[in-house]
Amino acid sequence: MMHSNSTTGRRPDLVSGRGAAKAFAMLPSHRAYGLPDERPSHPDEHLIVDRRVMDWSLPCGRCCVLDLETGPDRYAQSLAGRSKVGADSCLREIRVATVLGFDEDGSGVPSNFTMSTFDIETHGELGIIRNVENLVAACADAGTLITFNGAAFDLPVLRSRRLRWWLVDDDAAMRSAAAGRHVDVMLEFSMAGQGRWPTLVDACASVGMALHGPTRIGPSSFPYPVEKCEVDVAGTAALFLYALAGNRRSDVALRAGLPALSRYLRSVATGRPHLTTVAMNRAMAQGGPWGTVH
Repeated sequence: MMHSNSTTGRRPDLVSGRGAAKAFAMLPSHRAYGLPDERPSHPDEHLIVDRRVMDWSLPCGRCCVLDLETGPDRYAQSLAGRSKVGADSCLREIRVATVLGFDEDGSGVPSNFTMSTFDIETHGELGIIRNVENLVAACADAGTLITFNGAAFDLPVLRSRRLRWWLVDDDAAMRSAAAGRHVDVMLEFSMAGQGRWPTLVDACASVGMALHGPTRIGPSSFPYPVEKCEVDVAGTAALFLYALAGNRRSDVALRAGLPALSRYLRSVATGRPHLTTVAMNRAMAQGGPWGTVH
């Protein structure tokens, strides 16, 4: 069973992203490892910290949009004597990771796009973590790490799995967060103070984007978790541009940034057909708000 920090399409073999907050709460205290316990008592604390520290007026630099898909760590599951794992992150391993990279120089228009995906069958979990670390390191000091529900899911999972593999050296992802260079897009679209945390599907729908999981156009050789991971980072990147526009009080990230993202996704959709429907989404390409103005 796979689990992600966000939810797109409904699949019987995927656990809903709504369990991510519960999974975060079930992670072992970092004091158990001799590390400071940085978990907030409530996600709103992340909301306050992220918005106070992140200086949106500055260029975002090299941006890395990260998404993880996880599944049960069968060895850890057997040691715990659990018949089911559910959304308990500390008994799950990273199965797929995708990093969508781009540069943002202060203009609001992303450029120099890249997309890298690593799966456990090809790279092993240790290889996934090392590859993600290498990419995220580029944004750790002068760039921006972007996630959807990363404060409660992706970053704790990465930290937990790094410890499992005895990786106790520099943690680029946590360094980004500590420096205020991590934007959890879910918090930008939350109903602050009401305890309502949107799914990726709902957040995208609120701005006019339909993100119902991978829709294949033609044959595909990609496993579903890989397709879902790549679709999720595309949706997260689009939402980031909305957050960027709102915080800078400029619509350049929408008028020019969204079409730039759409063009890149169309350019890679030939080899990744599951990205076609995302790339062709009218909300990204039409150059204006969706719907009819009354």
